[in-house]
Amino acid sequence: MFLITMPRVVPEQRAKFENDELFRKLSRPSEVRYTGFRDKCEDERRLRFTQGCQEGQTEITFVTSGTNLYLKMLSVSEGASETGSNTHQYIDFDREPGRVHICSRFIFNGVCVRWHGWIDLMRLDGVGYLEFDAEMARIEDDILKQSVEQASLRLQELQHRRESFQHQHSDYIHDSSLGDSAMPSREESCNNSLSSEPSSIEDIHVQSTVRNS
Repeated sequence: MFLITMPRVVPEQRAKFENDELFRKLSRPSEVRYTGFRDKCEDERRLRFTQGCQEGQTEITFVTSGTNLYLKMLSVSEGASETGSNTHQYIDFDREPGRVHICSRFIFNGVCVRWHGWIDLMRLDGVGYLEFDAEMARIEDDILKQSVEQASLRLQELQHRRESFQHQHSDYIHDSSLGDSAMPSREESCNNSLSSEPSSIEDIHVQSTVRNS
């Protein structure tokens, strides 16, 4: 079975981030809100939001565009609050009282990005934006190139096998046709057997005379 893995990113990620209308909107600081547990009361939603951030995950939406994001970060137990040791993704409850600052990196619409922002722990809203993640983009570009090269090699191997099979099949048909031409046809065999038999009474008499003599 021949399988091709779909790439995680698009070619020319930076160009898409800079030119795509959606990325242009999301790259500007704008209002965001926590979207989890909407069926719960506000106190329980605040508690769930705080717990989710401590565990390294939360759900937000950009209010202006309606774009929903599921953010994953290092949990507090993994040292995510130490932003100096990990500037790519973190959770910081200490930078401002009553707010949590978040940075999360992920792939969005085939482009490597980071979400930066803060959310008020009482109102469960805040401000955030996307930025292009050049470091992660380089890593994913290398993976994409390797995947394309591997897929190309597999296609070449498949084409070689197909051509080899077609060549062997052609030789088999050619050999079979030669074998059939070397054997007399059914009509020729009948004609030969008929030609060896006497065609008249005179022939029978001649053959008998020859045998008697």
